[in-house]
Amino acid sequence: MKIALVHDYLSQDGGAERVLESFHEIWPEAPIFVLFYDKKSLPQYKQADIRQSFIAHMPYGKVRYQWYLPWMPLATERHDLSEFDVVLSSTSAFAKGVITRPDTLHISYCHTPTRYLWTDTHTYISDLKYNRAIKAIL
Repeated sequence: MKIALVHDYLSQDGGAERVLESFHEIWPEAPIFVLFYDKKSLPQYKQADIRQSFIAHMPYGKVRYQWYLPWMPLATERHDLSEFDVVLSSTSAFAKGVITRPDTLHISYCHTPTRYLWTDTHTYISDLKYNRAIKAIL
């Protein structure tokens, strides 16, 4: 049985990342699919098979990742999980949106609703370091 782990992104060491770390301790051979991975912030994953989305390769994709918020659902859907029998996603935002085969078991550990999308939207967008054109799109 092939297992894959999926997480929104790895940029800080918080509670969700500790849950992912526990999953990875149980299934150390499972690759971890993320939007992007900041190796400096989370060196504990340096031996893991981390598979990043196209956002990781965009200009400032790992430091100004908020710029790519509109493309995060698409980037998540583009992870190739076709070879896996079980997908375990650890998420509060995008990871639960991965596309799997119809016969793949997808278990989503949802940490919390995405606060910046549901309750803190205006504050989140006003605090972003976007130019006015990008803020207008959001």
